[in-house]
Amino acid sequence: MAAIILTCLAMFAAELSPKKVIELPADNSMAELKPGPGLKTVQADCGVCHSTDYVVRQPHKSAKDWQAEVTRMITAFGAPIPKSDEGIIAKYLATAYGPQPPQKDHPGPVR
Repeated sequence: MAAIILTCLAMFAAELSPKKVIELPADNSMAELKPGPGLKTVQADCGVCHSTDYVVRQPHKSAKDWQAEVTRMITAFGAPIPKSDEGIIAKYLATAYGPQPPQKDHPGPVR
């Protein structure tokens, strides 16, 4: 009987004790992901394991290379990414962080 009373008291005390909440700071503005289709999926699935600055600091890659990167995160690092999200993530990354066209810093040679 005493064990039942102690169990009830412990459960009651646990309900009354303040819940611990950890609030992480916002990402650095430099590390904000670009808007686009799939952004919410990337934030939800990729943000579980690492911060967004890890994504934005990567070299710009082709769609094939981003797909390989997503596969590697799952197979080598155990990323908990649902099969249905793999293509969404790879497509977002290829669109937002794919190869960039060459920049023209100057008009070219003077003739």
